[in-house]
Amino acid sequence: MCSLLMGIKCVVMSRFNLQQACKVIQDDRLTVLYVPPPIVLALGKDPSVSKYDLSSLRFINSAAAPVSNELVMTVWDRLHIGVKQGWGLSEASP
Repeated sequence: MCSLLMGIKCVVMSRFNLQQACKVIQDDRLTVLYVPPPIVLALGKDPSVSKYDLSSLRFINSAAAPVSNELVMTVWDRLHIGVKQGWGLSEASP
């Protein structure tokens, strides 16, 4: 909730759709993502991601399950975005 308290724009999707998420990132110039590992995997490997400009992203924070170093490197090689591994209470995220 710190982002909201500081007046930073937060976007919450009611249901995840990769293409819609990429469009929101591109159009709203989002800088940080808080996502579970399956979405990190999609960003690293799904061909449709290449259609969008995700250059505004500074980093991705992933939690709920471990993210392999291989997957982190896949995302870095493709998007040049670092992936941080979160740990703790998923109900307390972002």
